[in-house]
Order: sequence, then structure tokens, then C-alpha cells
Amino acid sequence: METTLENRSALGAIIRGERTAIPPPKTDSPRDSGATSLIHKHLEWDGDCCTQSDGGCIMTEQDAERLIRNPPPAAVRIKGVRTGSCGDLSLIFGGAKSRKTSLAIMMAKELLAYNGDDGWEDSVVTSDIPSPTVTYFDTEQSNYHSAKMRNRITDGLTAVQKGNLTYMRLREENSRGRLFLIVDHMLNNRPNVAFIDGVADLVTDTNNNTESSQMLSLLMELAEKTDSHIIAILHNTESNVKKGRGHLGSEYERKAETVYMVEKAKDIGSSSIVTAQHTRNAPFETFHITHKDDGRLELSIPYEPPKVSDGDMCKAMIDRAQGSNPGKTAFTKNELEEAHAKARKELGGGDSLSEKQFRNELCSFIRQGFLEEVLSASGKSHNPKLYKKHDN
Repeated sequence: METTLENRSALGAIIRGERTAIPPPKTDSPRDSGATSLIHKHLEWDGDCCTQSDGGCIMTEQDAERLIRNPPPAAVRIKGVRTGSCGDLSLIFGGAKSRKTSLAIMMAKELLAYNGDDGWEDSVVTSDIPSPTVTYFDTEQSNYHSAKMRNRITDGLTAVQKGNLTYMRLREENSRGRLFLIVDHMLNNRPNVAFIDGVADLVTDTNNNTESSQMLSLLMELAEKTDSHIIAILHNTESNVKKGRGHLGSEYERKAETVYMVEKAKDIGSSSIVTAQHTRNAPFETFHITHKDDGRLELSIPYEPPKVSDGDMCKAMIDRAQGSNPGKTAFTKNELEEAHAKARKELGGGDSLSEKQFRNELCSFIRQGFLEEVLSASGKSHNPKLYKKHDN
């Protein structure tokens, strides 16, 4: 009886030899029609992880002790911190044009260049695997832009290092065809690290719970069975910049070993900030990606946002409080509080201050002469005070 991923894990199905790795095709494409039997054709259960049982994987005390004593290699480390273990998944997400792909390109480049020798103390991205193999699956770019991206990865690498890269274009395929080619390549080549740019193109609807869960289950099996680390790229939601798109994003964040959040750094020109949104390990130090004048990309740690003077912060607050009325000179505390929160975010000052912290900062602006405090005309204590922009 044919089993589907809806009622049994794909890994259990593979062990049983059932044809369930990918849901049945909807087209007559040869690649689609071969997808249902692809994983069964290639995989054999090796029993290295845990004690095999019917319908699962039992973790015995001996298994746990052995795995803790001998953890899987870290295919990816950020400044020495484990972020990508072999056999696991990670996620890069951020808004449109936030340089998610730039981060993936630079991670791939530094991994390919890493040879395990001394002298890598200043590198952001390293690995426990000397000279790791990398596959980059591109679902979005045209031929021309794919060629440019591939060259950005290989620029400056040796012939041997370039040979450790496989760059696959999947734009012309449908979602099932892309998934088929990814599975086929990884099962036959077992790269140490695989980037999927972008993972949303492996499903027809990122809000479809069943489809997203099935695809994610397949990627988890694929990572474990090939001993690879898979890093997927996904846009965030328009309503919440700290949340991956759709049900797929929510599920992937929960399953990922590390979630890298990429945001444009408005305070450092053509740069983006990379932070550890979620991690199962120690959080890595925040770093940034910078586009240099000569077109090169650079990863650097530490990231230090520039200090904004009180005068500049007060001016930015007033500018935002004035809005479309540049002649306005009197403001309520609530108006200034809202404008101050916007100014802090735009100038790299972080999240909004608490009400007490904001009052203290407002008092500091007044003491330094950046603002002038004026009591409300009615004199009633429950009315808000008004603040005028200082003439100086």
C-alpha cells in the first residue's frame, strides 16, 4: 500500500522502501515522474545515528553518550561558533533586497577558500571540514545573473577550490522539478554544505500547511542521510520583518539549527547587519556585509553602530514630528515619543525606549538646550506639556 507524507514521516517510509519521498507529480515531465521513486532508489539505512525501530529512531543512553562525546562536525562556524552542523538545516531570511543572497554568496566563498590551516583567525566563516564541498541551488536568477553570481563566489579562488563548487540553475523548472533535481544531486554528490536560494520556489504555496510540512520533512531527511548542512533563503513577511514568510517560514524557523536575520544597515551606507535571530547553539556575534566601492563584498566583525549625538537625535526626532508641516514648533509628549522611536530605528539606535527612559532623554535634551519646555496654557495637570524646538 502506498503511503504518503501526510500520515507517515518520509524517513520512516524510506527505511521501509516505500515510494513516498515526494508527492505524486501533477505533470508528465520526466523529472516529475521520476521523483516518487528517487529517494528509495538511492538510500540505504546505515544505523549510524540511533537504534533502528519500526516507525522511528530510538535514542538509547549509549547513543546519547556517544553523540555527546563525538558531536557531528560543524560544516559552518561564524567566528568559531557552531552555526551549521552536518545533518541539519539553517535559514537566512530578511526583506527584499536586504542582501540575503549576498550573505549566502560570501558564506559559500569563504567556505570554499577555507583549508583548515592556521591564519584564519580573522575570517568570519570557517568550518570543521577542510576544503568543504559546496552546492548552490539558484531558483530565481536568469542565465546572465546566475553567471555573475557564480563568478562572485569563485573570484580569487584556486582551481581546486573552484572545483569544489557546484552551481545549479533551477529557474525554468516547476516546484516539483526543482525538488527532484535537488534531491538527485545531493544523494549522488553529498556536498558538505548546500544553499537553496530560495526555498519558497520548492512549493506552490508557502501558506499551504501540508505542502510546506512535506517539503521541510524531505529536506530534514535529505540533510541527515547525506550528512550535509542545508542553508535555505527565504523572504520575511511584509507585516513582520522578524518572521519568515508563510507557514513554510514558521515551520522552517522552528526546525532550523540557526536562523540568520539580514537587515539593511541605514547607518553604514551599502551594508547589511546579520544577527542570530534564533539558534540552538551559542549566538554568534553580530556582523555586517558591506559592498565595497570596487564591487567586492566583505564580511566583517564586530558590527558597531555609530554613536549618534544627543543633538543629532533631537534634530531627527523634531524632523519626524514635524512631518509634512516643517513650520511646526510645538509638540505634545506623545508626538515626540512616536517621532523619537522612528528616529532611533532609522539612525541605528535600536528599539524604542521605555516611557521612563524616554522622559529622561527628553529632560536631557531640555537641559542641553536642544528643546524648550512650555507648560500648557490651561495649566491643568492632566493636560500634556508642550515642547518647542529650541531656536539654537
